[in-house]
Amino acid sequence: METPQTTTIARPADVPEGYIHHSELAGRGWTRELIRDHLATVDQVRTASIRSQQVSPRWFSLAAVEQLEGSELREHFAEVEAKAAAQAKRDAAAAKRRATLAAKAAAAADLDRSIARDAGFPEHSAWLEAIKPKLLKAAAALPIWVQTTGGAFSVLAPAGAAVGDVITVSLRDGGEQQREVTGVTRVGARGGQLWVLLATEDAARAADRREAAARAAEQRERANRERAEREAIERAEREAKAEVAREKARAEAEAARARDAALAEEATAVYTAERERVDALTVAEVATELSAALLDRVTTLLKGVDTPDGLVDALHARVVQLSLELSEEERRTGAAALAAEQQLGRSCRRARVLLTNPSAVQTAKQLLVKLRAGNLDRTVTDLRKRVDARFIDVGGWVVLADAAQCEVGERLTVDKARGSSTIVPRTVYPLGEHGGIELALIDEWDDQR
Repeated sequence: METPQTTTIARPADVPEGYIHHSELAGRGWTRELIRDHLATVDQVRTASIRSQQVSPRWFSLAAVEQLEGSELREHFAEVEAKAAAQAKRDAAAAKRRATLAAKAAAAADLDRSIARDAGFPEHSAWLEAIKPKLLKAAAALPIWVQTTGGAFSVLAPAGAAVGDVITVSLRDGGEQQREVTGVTRVGARGGQLWVLLATEDAARAADRREAAARAAEQRERANRERAEREAIERAEREAKAEVAREKARAEAEAARARDAALAEEATAVYTAERERVDALTVAEVATELSAALLDRVTTLLKGVDTPDGLVDALHARVVQLSLELSEEERRTGAAALAAEQQLGRSCRRARVLLTNPSAVQTAKQLLVKLRAGNLDRTVTDLRKRVDARFIDVGGWVVLADAAQCEVGERLTVDKARGSSTIVPRTVYPLGEHGGIELALIDEWDDQR
Protein backbone atom coordinates (compact mmCIF):
# COMPACT_ATOMS: atom_id res chain seq x y z
CA MET A 1 0.00 0.00 0.00
CA GLU A 2 1.30 3.42 -0.92
CA THR A 3 1.42 5.65 2.12
CA PRO A 4 -0.14 9.09 1.52
CA GLN A 5 1.83 12.20 2.40
CA THR A 6 0.70 13.68 5.71
CA THR A 7 1.65 16.66 7.80
CA THR A 8 3.67 15.63 10.85
CA ILE A 9 2.45 17.07 14.13
CA ALA A 10 5.11 18.19 16.60
CA ARG A 11 5.67 15.53 19.26
CA PRO A 12 5.33 16.67 22.89
CA ALA A 13 8.20 16.02 25.25
CA ASP A 14 6.30 13.35 27.17
CA VAL A 15 5.78 11.22 24.00
CA PRO A 16 8.72 8.95 23.03
CA GLU A 17 10.03 8.73 19.50
CA GLY A 18 8.45 6.30 17.04
CA TYR A 19 4.86 7.34 17.71
CA ILE A 20 2.30 8.94 15.31
CA HIS A 21 -0.60 11.20 16.20
CA HIS A 22 -4.04 9.77 15.47
CA SER A 23 -5.05 12.79 13.32
CA GLU A 24 -2.21 11.91 10.92
CA LEU A 25 -3.79 8.48 10.36
CA ALA A 26 -6.65 10.01 8.35
CA GLY A 27 -4.13 11.02 5.71
CA ARG A 28 -3.02 7.39 5.53
CA GLY A 29 -6.58 6.11 4.86
CA TRP A 30 -7.53 5.22 8.40
CA THR A 31 -11.15 5.73 9.47
CA ARG A 32 -12.54 6.02 12.97
CA GLU A 33 -13.82 2.48 12.73
CA LEU A 34 -10.40 1.12 11.73
CA ILE A 35 -8.69 3.02 14.53
CA ARG A 36 -11.26 1.75 17.00
CA ASP A 37 -11.14 -1.90 15.84
CA HIS A 38 -7.41 -2.37 15.13
CA LEU A 39 -5.43 0.17 17.14
CA ALA A 40 -7.24 -0.24 20.45
CA THR A 41 -4.81 -2.96 21.58
CA VAL A 42 -1.55 -1.52 20.26
CA ASP A 43 0.88 0.53 22.25
CA GLN A 44 -0.46 4.06 22.67
CA VAL A 45 0.39 7.14 24.69
CA ARG A 46 -1.76 9.96 26.00
CA THR A 47 -0.11 13.31 26.52
CA ALA A 48 0.16 14.68 30.01
CA SER A 49 -2.06 17.65 29.08
CA ILE A 50 -5.01 15.43 28.29
CA ARG A 51 -4.26 12.37 30.34
CA SER A 52 -6.69 13.44 33.05
CA GLN A 53 -9.49 13.78 30.47
CA GLN A 54 -9.18 10.18 29.24
CA VAL A 55 -10.00 11.25 25.67
CA SER A 56 -8.22 11.48 22.34
CA PRO A 57 -5.93 12.60 20.84
CA ARG A 58 -3.65 9.62 21.26
CA TRP A 59 -0.21 8.79 19.98
CA PHE A 60 0.14 5.31 18.49
CA SER A 61 3.21 3.20 17.81
CA LEU A 62 4.27 3.88 14.24
CA ALA A 63 5.73 0.36 13.92
CA ALA A 64 2.40 -1.20 14.91
CA VAL A 65 0.54 1.02 12.45
CA GLU A 66 2.91 0.14 9.57
CA GLN A 67 2.68 -3.58 10.42
CA LEU A 68 -1.13 -3.44 10.26
CA GLU A 69 -1.00 -1.48 7.00
CA GLY A 70 1.38 -4.01 5.46
CA SER A 71 -0.46 -7.18 6.44
CA GLU A 72 -3.88 -7.41 7.98
CA LEU A 73 -5.43 -4.25 6.44
CA ARG A 74 -3.88 -4.43 2.97
CA GLU A 75 -7.07 -5.69 1.36
CA HIS A 76 -9.11 -3.16 3.22
CA PHE A 77 -7.01 -0.23 2.03
CA ALA A 78 -7.13 -1.59 -1.52
CA GLU A 79 -10.91 -1.67 -1.27
CA VAL A 80 -10.91 1.87 0.11
CA GLU A 81 -8.78 3.05 -2.79
CA ALA A 82 -11.08 1.29 -5.26
CA LYS A 83 -14.12 2.89 -3.69
CA ALA A 84 -12.42 6.28 -3.73
CA ALA A 85 -11.57 5.87 -7.41
CA ALA A 86 -15.14 4.82 -8.21
CA GLN A 87 -16.50 7.76 -6.24
CA ALA A 88 -14.17 10.15 -8.04
CA LYS A 89 -15.38 8.73 -11.35
CA ARG A 90 -19.00 9.17 -10.29
CA ASP A 91 -18.28 12.70 -9.09
CA ALA A 92 -16.70 13.56 -12.42
CA ALA A 93 -19.70 12.14 -14.29
CA ALA A 94 -22.08 14.08 -12.04
CA ALA A 95 -20.11 17.28 -12.57
CA LYS A 96 -20.24 16.69 -16.31
CA ARG A 97 -23.99 16.12 -16.16
CA ARG A 98 -24.44 19.26 -14.09
CA ALA A 99 -22.39 21.27 -16.55
CA THR A 100 -24.43 19.85 -19.42
CA LEU A 101 -27.70 20.65 -17.65
CA ALA A 102 -26.45 24.14 -16.76
CA ALA A 103 -25.49 24.76 -20.38
CA LYS A 104 -28.90 23.52 -21.53
CA ALA A 105 -30.61 25.69 -18.89
CA ALA A 106 -28.57 28.73 -19.96
CA ALA A 107 -29.40 28.08 -23.61
CA ALA A 108 -33.08 27.65 -22.72
CA ALA A 109 -33.01 30.88 -20.69
CA ASP A 110 -31.37 32.74 -23.59
CA LEU A 111 -34.02 31.34 -25.93
CA ASP A 112 -36.81 32.38 -23.55
CA ARG A 113 -35.38 35.90 -23.26
CA SER A 114 -35.12 36.15 -27.03
CA ILE A 115 -38.70 34.97 -27.48
CA ALA A 116 -39.94 37.42 -24.81
CA ARG A 117 -37.93 40.31 -26.28
CA ASP A 118 -39.24 39.66 -29.81
CA ALA A 119 -42.83 39.51 -28.53
CA GLY A 120 -42.51 42.63 -26.39
CA PHE A 121 -42.74 40.68 -23.12
CA PRO A 122 -40.55 41.25 -20.03
CA GLU A 123 -37.25 39.43 -20.53
CA HIS A 124 -36.94 38.42 -16.88
CA SER A 125 -39.52 37.37 -14.29
CA ALA A 126 -38.33 35.95 -10.99
CA TRP A 127 -41.88 34.89 -10.21
CA LEU A 128 -42.23 32.94 -13.47
CA GLU A 129 -38.84 31.30 -13.00
CA ALA A 130 -39.96 30.08 -9.57
CA ILE A 131 -43.07 28.32 -10.93
CA LYS A 132 -42.78 24.55 -10.72
CA PRO A 133 -42.54 22.76 -14.09
CA LYS A 134 -45.59 20.61 -13.35
CA LEU A 135 -47.69 23.75 -12.86
CA LEU A 136 -46.49 25.13 -16.19
CA LYS A 137 -47.34 21.83 -17.82
CA ALA A 138 -50.84 21.92 -16.32
CA ALA A 139 -51.32 25.58 -17.33
CA ALA A 140 -50.23 24.79 -20.89
CA ALA A 141 -53.03 22.22 -21.08
CA LEU A 142 -55.68 24.33 -19.31
CA PRO A 143 -55.30 27.77 -17.67
CA ILE A 144 -55.02 27.48 -13.88
CA TRP A 145 -55.31 29.69 -10.84
CA VAL A 146 -51.98 30.66 -9.27
CA GLN A 147 -50.98 32.91 -6.39
CA THR A 148 -49.09 35.96 -7.59
CA THR A 149 -46.83 38.39 -5.79
CA GLY A 150 -48.62 39.94 -2.83
CA GLY A 151 -50.90 36.95 -2.23
CA ALA A 152 -53.49 37.72 -4.93
CA PHE A 153 -54.72 35.04 -7.33
CA SER A 154 -54.75 35.28 -11.12
CA VAL A 155 -55.11 32.87 -14.01
CA LEU A 156 -51.83 31.66 -15.55
CA ALA A 157 -52.15 30.79 -19.23
CA PRO A 158 -50.12 30.67 -22.44
CA ALA A 159 -50.21 33.93 -24.39
CA GLY A 160 -53.04 34.32 -26.86
CA ALA A 161 -56.14 35.19 -24.85
CA ALA A 162 -57.53 38.72 -25.29
CA VAL A 163 -59.91 40.86 -23.27
CA GLY A 164 -63.47 39.69 -23.87
CA ASP A 165 -62.54 36.06 -24.67
CA VAL A 166 -64.32 33.32 -22.74
CA ILE A 167 -61.91 30.61 -21.55
CA THR A 168 -62.17 27.43 -19.49
CA VAL A 169 -60.18 27.69 -16.26
CA SER A 170 -59.13 24.79 -14.04
CA LEU A 171 -60.26 25.50 -10.49
CA ARG A 172 -58.16 24.78 -7.43
CA ASP A 173 -60.64 22.16 -6.22
CA GLY A 174 -60.32 20.24 -9.49
CA GLY A 175 -63.39 21.55 -11.35
CA GLU A 176 -63.63 23.80 -14.37
CA GLN A 177 -65.35 27.14 -14.93
CA GLN A 178 -66.10 29.42 -17.85
CA ARG A 179 -64.46 32.79 -17.26
CA GLU A 180 -64.37 35.98 -19.31
CA VAL A 181 -61.01 37.72 -19.68
CA THR A 182 -61.09 41.28 -18.34
CA GLY A 183 -57.37 42.03 -18.31
CA VAL A 184 -54.08 40.63 -19.66
CA THR A 185 -50.68 41.10 -18.00
CA ARG A 186 -47.57 39.96 -19.87
CA VAL A 187 -45.27 37.93 -17.63
CA GLY A 188 -42.47 36.55 -19.81
CA ALA A 189 -41.29 33.38 -21.55
CA ARG A 190 -40.32 30.01 -20.12
CA GLY A 191 -39.81 26.66 -21.80
CA GLY A 192 -40.10 28.33 -25.20
CA GLN A 193 -43.63 29.49 -24.37
CA LEU A 194 -44.95 33.01 -23.72
CA TRP A 195 -46.97 33.32 -20.51
CA VAL A 196 -49.57 35.81 -19.33
CA LEU A 197 -51.60 36.43 -16.19
CA LEU A 198 -55.31 36.94 -16.85
CA ALA A 199 -57.79 38.94 -14.81
CA THR A 200 -61.09 37.13 -15.27
CA GLU A 201 -64.73 37.33 -14.31
CA ASP A 202 -67.45 34.72 -14.21
CA ALA A 203 -68.82 34.57 -17.76
CA ALA A 204 -72.47 34.50 -16.69
CA ARG A 205 -71.94 37.40 -14.29
CA ALA A 206 -70.11 39.35 -17.01
CA ALA A 207 -73.02 38.80 -19.40
CA ASP A 208 -75.46 40.04 -16.74
CA ARG A 209 -73.25 43.06 -16.11
CA ARG A 210 -73.12 43.92 -19.81
CA GLU A 211 -76.86 43.54 -20.10
CA ALA A 212 -77.37 45.83 -17.10
CA ALA A 213 -74.90 48.33 -18.57
CA ALA A 214 -76.75 48.25 -21.88
CA ARG A 215 -80.07 48.88 -20.11
CA ALA A 216 -78.52 51.74 -18.13
CA ALA A 217 -77.06 53.24 -21.31
CA GLU A 218 -80.45 52.99 -23.01
CA GLN A 219 -82.11 54.68 -20.04
CA ARG A 220 -79.49 57.43 -20.05
CA GLU A 221 -79.95 57.95 -23.77
CA ARG A 222 -83.71 58.14 -23.35
CA ALA A 223 -83.34 60.56 -20.42
CA ASN A 224 -80.89 62.71 -22.40
CA ARG A 225 -83.24 62.73 -25.36
CA GLU A 226 -86.20 63.73 -23.20
CA ARG A 227 -84.11 66.40 -21.47
CA ALA A 228 -82.95 67.76 -24.82
CA GLU A 229 -86.56 67.92 -26.05
CA ARG A 230 -87.66 69.61 -22.83
CA GLU A 231 -84.79 72.10 -23.01
CA ALA A 232 -85.62 72.84 -26.64
CA ILE A 233 -89.23 73.59 -25.67
CA GLU A 234 -88.11 75.76 -22.74
CA ARG A 235 -85.59 77.55 -24.97
CA ALA A 236 -88.28 78.24 -27.55
CA GLU A 237 -90.57 79.57 -24.81
CA ARG A 238 -87.79 81.76 -23.43
CA GLU A 239 -86.99 83.07 -26.88
CA ALA A 240 -90.66 83.82 -27.46
CA LYS A 241 -90.91 85.64 -24.13
CA ALA A 242 -87.68 87.47 -24.85
CA GLU A 243 -89.00 88.54 -28.25
CA VAL A 244 -92.21 89.77 -26.62
CA ALA A 245 -90.13 91.63 -24.02
CA ARG A 246 -87.95 93.13 -26.75
CA GLU A 247 -91.02 94.24 -28.68
CA LYS A 248 -92.46 95.73 -25.52
CA ALA A 249 -89.17 97.48 -24.75
CA ARG A 250 -89.00 98.82 -28.30
CA ALA A 251 -92.56 100.06 -28.03
CA GLU A 252 -91.86 101.67 -24.65
CA ALA A 253 -88.68 103.21 -26.02
CA GLU A 254 -90.58 104.59 -29.00
CA ALA A 255 -93.26 105.91 -26.66
CA ALA A 256 -90.60 107.43 -24.39
CA ARG A 257 -88.88 109.05 -27.34
CA ALA A 258 -92.18 110.37 -28.57
CA ARG A 259 -93.04 111.60 -25.08
CA ASP A 260 -89.62 113.19 -24.68
CA ALA A 261 -89.97 114.80 -28.08
CA ALA A 262 -93.37 116.13 -27.11
CA LEU A 263 -92.04 117.39 -23.78
CA ALA A 264 -89.03 118.92 -25.50
CA GLU A 265 -91.30 120.55 -28.05
CA GLU A 266 -93.53 121.83 -25.26
CA ALA A 267 -90.52 123.05 -23.26
CA THR A 268 -89.11 124.77 -26.32
CA ALA A 269 -92.42 126.47 -27.00
CA VAL A 270 -92.80 127.60 -23.38
CA TYR A 271 -89.19 128.74 -23.19
CA THR A 272 -89.49 130.61 -26.49
CA ALA A 273 -92.60 132.42 -25.24
CA GLU A 274 -90.92 133.24 -21.92
CA ARG A 275 -87.78 134.38 -23.68
CA GLU A 276 -89.81 136.76 -25.83
CA ARG A 277 -91.46 138.06 -22.69
CA VAL A 278 -88.16 138.46 -20.82
CA ASP A 279 -86.52 140.14 -23.79
CA ALA A 280 -89.19 142.82 -23.57
CA LEU A 281 -88.27 143.59 -19.93
CA THR A 282 -85.78 146.19 -18.80
CA VAL A 283 -82.52 145.24 -17.08
CA ALA A 284 -83.94 146.18 -13.66
CA GLU A 285 -87.09 144.16 -14.29
CA VAL A 286 -84.99 141.15 -15.36
CA ALA A 287 -82.90 141.47 -12.19
CA THR A 288 -86.04 141.63 -9.99
CA GLU A 289 -87.67 138.64 -11.69
CA LEU A 290 -84.41 136.65 -11.66
CA SER A 291 -83.92 137.29 -7.95
CA ALA A 292 -87.43 136.06 -7.17
CA ALA A 293 -86.95 132.98 -9.37
CA LEU A 294 -83.62 132.14 -7.73
CA LEU A 295 -85.17 132.47 -4.27
CA ASP A 296 -87.85 130.02 -5.32
CA ARG A 297 -85.17 127.70 -6.68
CA VAL A 298 -83.12 127.76 -3.45
CA THR A 299 -86.28 127.19 -1.41
CA THR A 300 -87.16 124.22 -3.62
CA LEU A 301 -83.68 122.70 -3.22
CA LEU A 302 -83.96 122.98 0.58
CA LYS A 303 -87.51 121.64 0.67
CA GLY A 304 -88.03 119.05 3.40
CA VAL A 305 -85.05 120.24 5.46
CA ASP A 306 -85.41 122.04 8.80
CA THR A 307 -83.68 125.24 7.70
CA PRO A 308 -82.39 127.71 10.35
CA ASP A 309 -83.18 131.39 10.14
CA GLY A 310 -80.98 133.34 7.79
CA LEU A 311 -79.68 130.33 5.79
CA VAL A 312 -82.09 130.71 2.88
CA ASP A 313 -81.40 134.45 2.69
CA ALA A 314 -77.63 133.88 2.80
CA LEU A 315 -77.74 131.22 0.09
CA HIS A 316 -80.13 133.31 -2.01
CA ALA A 317 -77.82 136.30 -1.75
CA ARG A 318 -74.87 134.13 -2.81
CA VAL A 319 -76.69 132.74 -5.87
CA VAL A 320 -77.87 136.23 -6.87
CA GLN A 321 -74.31 137.50 -6.51
CA LEU A 322 -73.09 134.73 -8.80
CA SER A 323 -75.79 135.59 -11.34
CA LEU A 324 -74.55 139.18 -11.45
CA GLU A 325 -71.22 137.85 -12.72
CA LEU A 326 -73.00 136.50 -15.84
CA SER A 327 -73.53 138.40 -19.07
CA GLU A 328 -76.82 140.12 -19.85
CA GLU A 329 -77.65 137.41 -22.39
CA GLU A 330 -76.99 134.65 -19.84
CA ARG A 331 -79.16 136.36 -17.20
CA ARG A 332 -82.10 136.75 -19.62
CA THR A 333 -81.66 133.09 -20.68
CA GLY A 334 -81.68 132.01 -17.04
CA ALA A 335 -84.69 134.13 -16.15
CA ALA A 336 -86.67 132.74 -19.10
CA ALA A 337 -85.62 129.17 -18.20
CA LEU A 338 -86.65 129.53 -14.54
CA ALA A 339 -90.01 130.97 -15.60
CA ALA A 340 -90.45 128.05 -17.99
CA GLU A 341 -89.62 125.62 -15.15
CA GLN A 342 -92.35 127.14 -13.00
CA GLN A 343 -94.90 126.72 -15.79
CA LEU A 344 -93.80 123.21 -16.79
CA GLY A 345 -93.26 121.90 -13.24
CA ARG A 346 -89.94 120.33 -14.20
CA SER A 347 -86.35 121.41 -14.63
CA CYS A 348 -85.11 123.16 -17.72
CA ARG A 349 -81.53 122.57 -18.82
CA ARG A 350 -81.14 126.22 -19.85
CA ALA A 351 -81.42 127.17 -16.16
CA ARG A 352 -78.07 125.53 -15.48
CA VAL A 353 -76.34 128.71 -16.58
CA LEU A 354 -77.55 130.30 -13.32
CA LEU A 355 -76.43 127.42 -11.09
CA THR A 356 -72.92 126.74 -12.32
CA ASN A 357 -71.82 126.66 -8.66
CA PRO A 358 -74.76 125.31 -6.64
CA SER A 359 -72.42 123.53 -4.17
CA ALA A 360 -73.23 125.88 -1.27
CA VAL A 361 -76.95 125.02 -1.42
CA GLN A 362 -76.37 121.27 -1.83
CA THR A 363 -73.62 121.19 0.79
CA ALA A 364 -75.74 123.07 3.32
CA LYS A 365 -78.58 120.63 2.72
CA GLN A 366 -76.30 117.58 3.22
CA LEU A 367 -74.76 119.03 6.38
CA LEU A 368 -78.17 119.80 7.89
CA VAL A 369 -79.41 116.28 7.15
CA LYS A 370 -76.27 114.69 8.64
CA LEU A 371 -76.36 116.97 11.68
CA ARG A 372 -79.99 116.08 12.37
CA ALA A 373 -79.09 112.37 12.05
CA GLY A 374 -75.93 112.70 14.18
CA ASN A 375 -73.68 111.40 11.38
CA LEU A 376 -71.04 114.17 11.45
CA ASP A 377 -67.91 114.41 13.55
CA ARG A 378 -68.84 116.26 16.72
CA THR A 379 -65.44 117.69 17.67
CA VAL A 380 -66.77 121.21 17.10
CA THR A 381 -69.44 120.64 19.79
CA ASP A 382 -67.63 118.01 21.89
CA LEU A 383 -66.58 119.50 25.23
CA ARG A 384 -63.67 117.04 25.60
CA LYS A 385 -62.25 117.63 22.09
CA ARG A 386 -63.46 121.15 21.54
CA VAL A 387 -62.19 122.92 18.36
CA ASP A 388 -63.34 126.11 16.66
CA ALA A 389 -63.59 124.55 13.19
CA ARG A 390 -62.70 121.44 11.26
CA PHE A 391 -62.67 120.19 7.68
CA ILE A 392 -65.61 117.99 6.62
CA ASP A 393 -65.79 115.87 3.45
CA VAL A 394 -69.25 115.95 1.85
CA GLY A 395 -68.19 115.07 -1.69
CA GLY A 396 -65.85 118.03 -1.43
CA TRP A 397 -63.99 119.67 1.46
CA VAL A 398 -65.83 122.39 3.40
CA VAL A 399 -65.40 123.81 6.91
CA LEU A 400 -67.81 123.26 9.79
CA ALA A 401 -67.23 125.99 12.39
CA ASP A 402 -68.49 127.59 15.57
CA ALA A 403 -70.46 130.57 14.23
CA ALA A 404 -69.33 132.74 17.14
CA GLN A 405 -65.67 132.18 16.21
CA CYS A 406 -65.81 132.94 12.47
CA GLU A 407 -66.55 136.04 10.44
CA VAL A 408 -66.00 136.86 6.81
CA GLY A 409 -62.48 138.25 6.38
CA GLU A 410 -61.27 137.20 9.86
CA ARG A 411 -58.55 134.58 10.44
CA LEU A 412 -59.80 131.18 11.68
CA THR A 413 -57.86 128.11 12.88
CA VAL A 414 -59.27 124.89 11.35
CA ASP A 415 -58.56 121.42 12.77
CA LYS A 416 -57.60 118.62 10.38
CA ALA A 417 -56.35 115.04 10.58
CA ARG A 418 -52.76 116.14 11.21
CA GLY A 419 -52.30 119.51 12.80
CA SER A 420 -54.31 122.57 11.83
CA SER A 421 -54.58 125.29 9.18
CA THR A 422 -55.40 128.99 9.23
CA ILE A 423 -57.94 130.35 6.73
CA VAL A 424 -59.83 133.59 6.02
CA PRO A 425 -63.52 132.83 5.22
CA ARG A 426 -65.09 134.46 2.18
CA THR A 427 -68.61 132.99 2.64
CA VAL A 428 -70.30 131.98 5.91
CA TYR A 429 -73.73 130.30 6.08
CA PRO A 430 -75.57 129.80 9.39
CA LEU A 431 -76.62 126.18 10.13
CA GLY A 432 -78.46 126.83 13.41
CA GLU A 433 -77.87 125.49 16.90
CA HIS A 434 -76.56 121.94 17.33
CA GLY A 435 -75.25 120.55 20.59
CA GLY A 436 -75.73 123.92 22.26
CA ILE A 437 -73.47 125.71 19.76
CA GLU A 438 -74.39 127.84 16.76
CA LEU A 439 -72.69 126.24 13.73
CA ALA A 440 -71.74 127.74 10.40
CA LEU A 441 -70.72 126.43 6.96
CA ILE A 442 -67.74 127.89 5.12
CA ASP A 443 -67.38 126.74 1.49
CA GLU A 444 -65.05 129.47 0.21
CA TRP A 445 -61.92 130.72 1.94
CA ASP A 446 -58.36 131.92 1.46
CA ASP A 447 -55.48 129.86 2.91
CA GLN A 448 -53.03 131.65 5.18
CA ARG A 449 -49.73 129.80 4.79
